[in-house]
Formats: sequence, structure tokens, C-alpha cells
Amino acid sequence: LDDDDLFTLAYDRGDVNLWRRLTVLSRTGPRFAQARTWLGNLLSRIDFIPPYELFAQVLQTPNIDGETGQQRIVARLGPEAEDPVGEFMNLALQYDHLNAPSMQGFLHWLEAGEATVKRDMEQGERDEVRVITVHGAKGLQAPIVILPDTTTKPTQGPRILWPDDMLLWPPRRAYEDRLCRTARAQVDQLRDQEYRRLLYVAMTRAEDRLYVCGWQGERKLPDGCWYNLVKDGLSEISEPINDEAHEDIDAAEPGLRLSNPQSVPPKLDGTVEAALEPEAGLERWMREPPPPEPSPPRPIAPSRPSGDPPPVHSPLQADDQARFQRGLQVHRLLQTLPDIAESDRRAACARLLERSPLVEADQRTTTEEVMEILESVEFQPLFGPNSRAEVPVIGTIDRPDGPEIVSGQVDRLVIREHDVLIVDYKTNRPPPTRQSDVSPVYLRQMAAYRDILRQIWPEKDIVCALLWTDGPRIMSLGQHLLDRVSGGSIESTKAP
Repeated sequence: LDDDDLFTLAYDRGDVNLWRRLTVLSRTGPRFAQARTWLGNLLSRIDFIPPYELFAQVLQTPNIDGETGQQRIVARLGPEAEDPVGEFMNLALQYDHLNAPSMQGFLHWLEAGEATVKRDMEQGERDEVRVITVHGAKGLQAPIVILPDTTTKPTQGPRILWPDDMLLWPPRRAYEDRLCRTARAQVDQLRDQEYRRLLYVAMTRAEDRLYVCGWQGERKLPDGCWYNLVKDGLSEISEPINDEAHEDIDAAEPGLRLSNPQSVPPKLDGTVEAALEPEAGLERWMREPPPPEPSPPRPIAPSRPSGDPPPVHSPLQADDQARFQRGLQVHRLLQTLPDIAESDRRAACARLLERSPLVEADQRTTTEEVMEILESVEFQPLFGPNSRAEVPVIGTIDRPDGPEIVSGQVDRLVIREHDVLIVDYKTNRPPPTRQSDVSPVYLRQMAAYRDILRQIWPEKDIVCALLWTDGPRIMSLGQHLLDRVSGGSIESTKAP
């Protein structure tokens, strides 16, 4: 939608909200119909994906014309819009990490935090006209500064007054007593002082010239507005502007000018030379756009909630779905129960399994299997303070046929002083007793995790182990065994 469309959408609509007005206009205007369809699709996803993911889709997904949302923002507002957009996305990502993702919660968090984004606008010589507020101009300077809006003055005050830690809420000015009037006078005084401080900030932004302009309608200018304050200050020390260069100015009264002729040439420093030659001393790759990144290979997910099925199933084998559910519940319990007090674990385990699809007999055996692991002294280091459950792992591994992206989840990660222990739970029955009998799928999975974590902790040894829950027993995997299988593709070992 362009400016004319926005005017049609927003102007003279009374009490009708924008969405209803857009719905009405979409019935006759194709541009409004396209806008409503796009917003409707956005609303349909707003409650199902985190705020960061939603805004990332808005910014990076191409529209009908082939432009992304980010490209449209830059085309509309200029390159300086990239900084606040990037900071906004950082805030959205920060919120998703710290809170349960929801759009309503994110907007409330953003409003309550009062986060501000300020660009570094003093980067050499900028050939542009900047329109900014006084608050945004703090710390900045420019050769020429124009103050166009100086004839308005804040008059509104708070409805609620707080004199001496006491709340006063007069519904109307006519109902205010002496205490209310005194408290309001103090608030008005602080507001006027801040108004004058902002005038000082605005005037001191100019390096060479300052133009103070004002516009007067039918009403008299308010006393103490910026225009009158500057005019009163210049009336005794300035001179009227009557030269030919200003004959085209249509003003209600002659302007005033206070000048100070320059007697000393400006002192040049290295800033000017650096601005004139911005590419001096830079490497060629820093002055050229980077080449497009190659398309990454398809991610491979090596981890599974329980053991992979064999190529051929026995017709006498028990229900495979029950086996899968048992392995899934074991993983969930070993993830959740270590964070619960030891005295409450068995009861919590029973409550969790009651909600599972397991039959009562399987619930009892699963409870005993999990509690035996958690109550065993041998396995306590796996669930200590330096351990993490269900750790996402993603990275690129070099294979003989090219790089391969591996994306998975480590069941238990223990960070120790000299090494990092990777533990993966396996619920196979019966479990193998020797490393050589372990499925190649498991070995390649652990080797892939090891190779990725070596990139994160190159100074530590990465130790891999399988925790067979039937027993239970932990089996360390030798580095030589993992080295022998790490060269192949994970996907190539999967059963058909």
C-alpha cells in the first residue's frame, strides 16, 4: 500500500477500526485485498510460532513482487533502518530464550522494558538531511540545525498525583483542593524545566548555523514556548534581517539574526581526510560484497528416542509400537526426574506414566528400570550439576563425498574438568555385552556427536558412552572404534 492507500484506509473512518475498514475496502480494491490476505496469513500463525520466527519470516520471505520485508523497509526508510530492525530481532530472540514464547507476552515485555535503539550517526561526512527528535539528537552535532516546531508547549499533566507517597485522583480540575493544586504546580514546574532543558539540547547541536522557526495560527503563541524564549533572548543583542537575500521569506514579522564572524580558519584534523577516502587502507575483500553462500546439504538427524528397528521383524516379536512408547517414556523420565527431589521422584514417575499409552504392567517395569538408574551410585555423576539433558547439537562434518550437516540431540551431556562425556540412552532388550556387537548406526551417531563437539571444545577429550537401561549398564565406546566408523555417512547405515 502506498501513502494514498494508507490515507484512504485511515482517514474519516469514525469509530471503525483499521481491520474492519481494510476488510470493507478489500471487497472492491485488489491492493487492499492483497494486504488483507497477507495480514490474515500472519494472524493465522501468530499463536503457533515464537515471535522471533514470525518476524524472521516477515523480513526474509519474498512477497509477490520478489522483495523481502527487509528489502522493502530499506527501500522505504533507507539503510539507517537496518540497525533498529536488527536490534529488534535481537530483542525478539532474547525474549524467546528467557520466556515462554508468545506474541502478547513479547509485546508486553518490549513495552515494559522501554528499549531504545540509537544508531551511530557520526560516521564521517554524511551527505543527508536528518529529521530526528531532540531526544534522538543528544550527543550529535551538525553544521546546520533547523528547529521547525517551536510554537507548541506541553500542557498536559498526569491525572493521578503522588504528593508525599499518597495517591490523589481528582476527577476534574474543579474538584481539586489546595493539596492537589500544590502537587500539580510542582509537576508543572518539573515539566517546564525539562521543556527548557530540551531547548538547550536542541540549540547546542548546531556547529555553524542555527535556524529557529515557528508557525502561528489563529491563536496566540503560548507564553514560554521555545520560539518566544529564543525571541526574548535575542531581542536586545540581535539585528533584524532586512537584506535582499531574505526578501522571499513570507514572515509575519522580521527575523532576528545573531552572528559571530569567523576570525580563525577551522582546524582540520584526520577526520576530514578519513571521510574523503573511506576505502583507504582497507583490504579488497572488505570493499566488495561477499559471494553468495552455497546451498547447505540436507541435515541428517542421527538420534532416535529408542533403538532403530532391525531390517527384518520377527512375526513372533511383541508389538513394535509398545516398544517404541516404552523407549520414549524412558527418555522423558530420565530427562525430567533428575530435577525433582529424590523423595518425590517415584511418585512423580508414577504420575507421568499414568498419562502415557503404556499398559499397567509396562508402567511398573519402566518405573523400576528408571528408578534403578537414578538411585544407583554408579550413575549419579551423570545427573550432577555439570550435566545437561536433551542438548541440541548441530554442525557440519567433513565426509569423503563432501560436507554433511548433522542435527540431533544428546540425551545427557556432562562437562568435566578435562573432558566432555556424551551419554545416549538405549532401551534395547537384551542389550549387547561387547562394543563390537553395538549396532553400526549407534556408533556412527556417537561418532558424529563427538566430531561436532570437538569443534566446540577442542581443548577437551570427548568421551562417548551408551547407557543400556535394561540392566542397567553403561558402556564406554573406544575412540578407535568411533574413528573407524566416523568416515562414512550416517544416512547410509539406516535400515530400509
